[in-house]
Amino acid sequence: MKEERKHKQQLLPESEKQKKVKKIEPKQEQEQNHLLYQADAISPANKKINRVELRNGDVIDIDAYILENYAEKSTHFFPSFYNLIADLLGVSRDVMKSFVKPAIVPLLKRAFIYGRLPFLVQKRLYEKNPYTGFCTREQFNYQWLTTSADLEVRDFIKDFEDEGEKILANKGNMKAFIAHYSKKFNLSFQLEMFDR
Repeated sequence: MKEERKHKQQLLPESEKQKKVKKIEPKQEQEQNHLLYQADAISPANKKINRVELRNGDVIDIDAYILENYAEKSTHFFPSFYNLIADLLGVSRDVMKSFVKPAIVPLLKRAFIYGRLPFLVQKRLYEKNPYTGFCTREQFNYQWLTTSADLEVRDFIKDFEDEGEKILANKGNMKAFIAHYSKKFNLSFQLEMFDR
């Protein structure tokens, strides 16, 4: 008997299946549409703002402003940067192949790359992009930079690589590099509390 019912339910024509669908009352439909409209209204993804009027009456083109003031989000640190650090430390370059680099890498970046930016820029950068774990952040610091600051950081990376190559050519190590780089660019970086 149960099987006959199942069989009959499966063989119902499409028109009868449609009749069994519960209809939404007009009031419910109106409430749903109102909620969807509110969600669309507050969703930043659905706001298509190209021009904004400022308080002083000037009009600004958002797309042009972003192109002019914000950096293109491409990587800044290439294998040559990481290989140089490995060579200065006297370790295998394989250490730098994993996505999560040794803890010295973010320390060097902070001290010698971002450390050359003005203090208030650094402070704002680290407020916007705080640590989420040990030497890890949710985003890369360079993703928060304006175009002009981005160009400066790229120059700082080039300086880091150039000075590192000079130290390696003279058979130097990381300690010699840190002392040389800190002195040349007037950065404070303490190697050890007391020399032995």
